[in-house]
Amino acid sequence: MGVLALLCVVLCGICGGNAATHSLKYIYVVVTGDTDSPDFTITGLVDGEEFVHYDSSIRRMIPKTEWMEKSVDKQYWDKQTQKALYAHHIFKDNIGIAMQHYKSTQGQHILEWTVGCVWDDKTRNAGGIERYVYDWKRFFPDAIKNWSFIPPAQQLFISAVKWNPAELENYSQTQTCIESLKKYVSYRKSTLERTVAPDVSLLQKDSSSPVVTCHATGFYPVTLR
Repeated sequence: MGVLALLCVVLCGICGGNAATHSLKYIYVVVTGDTDSPDFTITGLVDGEEFVHYDSSIRRMIPKTEWMEKSVDKQYWDKQTQKALYAHHIFKDNIGIAMQHYKSTQGQHILEWTVGCVWDDKTRNAGGIERYVYDWKRFFPDAIKNWSFIPPAQQLFISAVKWNPAELENYSQTQTCIESLKKYVSYRKSTLERTVAPDVSLLQKDSSSPVVTCHATGFYPVTLR
């Protein structure tokens, strides 16, 4: 019976493992014209999961996951809120510049900026992310060099470091972003990537039967199979 119980646990397939590729992205969106939604939002994503949020209605950077809320202190949120408030003013100016460039009329328009990085913890390959979208049309950073844009990278709050203006253009590919990504992944690892062994009940109606039924409960994450 002891051997069968051990086999039962093995067959439950406690499988897991950490994803090799991780990403950190921030999405800034500013909107003009009449709208029922906030006219400025910032969404922070780790591996596609929203972990921080700011908008012009709440005027405060807030955590969106339990692991982020538990990992940083009030001072962190105060700093990120101040940077987000300043970024709001910058993006209001920048969407005005975009409207002038595209000769847009007054009304509802949208400017979106996505920035961040990706990291493969197996191959150690890293890459940057940067994308601009105006009124649902994408354009590349090189296209705005003559637009008098205020560099939005100055408003990034991925790290508390003081930015070197000479390095801002290449920010999304710097080690700073990767280090921040690793930090946030480690914050959530204890919650999202922890594993808990199941409680296994071994059921067998007839001792002579070769069929063994297992009932496993209490394991984490629930997606294990």
